[in-house]
Amino acid sequence: MLYEIWEAGSGNRVGAWASVDAALTLVLRSVEQHGPHYADSLMLAREDDEGDTEVLAEGQELVKMARQALAA
Repeated sequence: MLYEIWEAGSGNRVGAWASVDAALTLVLRSVEQHGPHYADSLMLAREDDEGDTEVLAEGQELVKMARQALAA
């Protein structure tokens, strides 16, 4: 399983991590550094072992997901 952050506007992959928490940590750090609207063009995708990709969250929903997941 691989978790990827993509910048939707450019189509560039920001990074890939083995854990969702590591990817979500990047999202929160980026928002803290660049402001709340930085995440508007970000998307979190999960790639399974067969290479199938699923979008898990985008934009402000991604920020909300990150805050909820990392608050625990």
